[in-house]
Amino acid sequence: MSELLKVKLTKFVTGERFPVVVTATGMPEYYPNIFLTSTLRVEHKQGKTLFNAACAVKDLRYWELLTGVDLVERMLSGQFLELEEAEGLVETLWHSCKSLQQQLDGKWAIALAARSKVCQLDSYRDIRRAAKATAASLLKPGTVAGKLVYVAKYLKFLGKQAVRAAMDSERQIALEHELADLLCAIGRRIPEAHTGYQFAEYQRLGLTYQVESLVREVIEPGHPANPWSKKNQLRNSMIVKVLLNLGIRRGELLNIRIDDIDFRENKISIRRLPDNPDDPRLYEPNVKTLARSLRMNDATANVLHDYIVSERSKFKGARKHDFLVVSSQDGAPLSLSSLNLIFAELRRKVPGIPVDFNCHICRFTWNDRFSDLCDLKGIDAEREKKIRCDIMGWVHTSEMAAVYTKRTAQAAADQYLLICQEEAAGGNLARLINEITSDRI
Repeated sequence: MSELLKVKLTKFVTGERFPVVVTATGMPEYYPNIFLTSTLRVEHKQGKTLFNAACAVKDLRYWELLTGVDLVERMLSGQFLELEEAEGLVETLWHSCKSLQQQLDGKWAIALAARSKVCQLDSYRDIRRAAKATAASLLKPGTVAGKLVYVAKYLKFLGKQAVRAAMDSERQIALEHELADLLCAIGRRIPEAHTGYQFAEYQRLGLTYQVESLVREVIEPGHPANPWSKKNQLRNSMIVKVLLNLGIRRGELLNIRIDDIDFRENKISIRRLPDNPDDPRLYEPNVKTLARSLRMNDATANVLHDYIVSERSKFKGARKHDFLVVSSQDGAPLSLSSLNLIFAELRRKVPGIPVDFNCHICRFTWNDRFSDLCDLKGIDAEREKKIRCDIMGWVHTSEMAAVYTKRTAQAAADQYLLICQEEAAGGNLARLINEITSDRI
């Protein structure tokens, strides 16, 4: 236990993407990989879930190096973590890997300086960066919650090995109680999955009408403010328009094939094909929601048709597969990282576009527009929820609608608040309340 770990994604012949936890030299780490295969893979978890679990286990090594604790040796010997150690572990996982690396560099710099009479300038800088790292921005509560869930499962896996290795039944019972106490201590410190949405710094909001109008204007091919090179303008414009018009996820867009588009009926099919052996991308885009068929208007269908006929057909590499969105370099299916760069270039080069504008903000924007349409048409809340779930690919009992309608709900709350203040100042608050609640009686 002397070096950091990495997660290497491997693609099997069957199409399965499996993460492997390796050392800096590329050698697989024994217990983390046994945990992934014997605990999570047998539950038929998707590749993204396994990857997140592998990253959580990998991040444990930062805590080990910062504290000097050999986690595997401690757990397998039956000397489970104390309450203070568990609290320190949870606190460590709230920090990003960059912050933890800075703290680790500072610790090594301090140790090096302690053995030398002269502190090198680089070592001094590492110490300063480590001091600042403790005050660095923390991860989102939802991200931390996911990491801690997998960490708790990994500790349970290691603890069970110690329980089975115990020589007598009394020792086994004692170890089971100690392990349960440890898991309970960590479980009580796991933040709620969506706690982050309660705080402004973690909220995602859709674009306002003014900003959306700006985006739609500058992405037109040939526009003077278009941030992309001429050869990519048609493709990138199509990408942004489809995401804004249909509200689909980035993984759903990158999974669309030519055969999924029916130009006769103006329909597009969103299909779930996890671990697709025909997808050459190592980091395969995933469709998280339910499969469904979405209607397109003529404008959206024409955007897709123009791209397929005028742009996609130019690349020889695009003839080897039928994925819709392709790279402008070799015609291979566009990767997730390349899609993210498209939005990064847009928000960097066009003033007025929010710094957090990305693929998923388009999904939030669509939901805001749908909420406004339902208000305009007078659609009741229950029917609105069912329609939204069908279009977004959620089950009808899903509560995700509340997450994606934050801006609309906040705008309505602000409007009612201002009305209440104005009416209260005029002494008409009682009349206003009667009008608002009359339909509930």
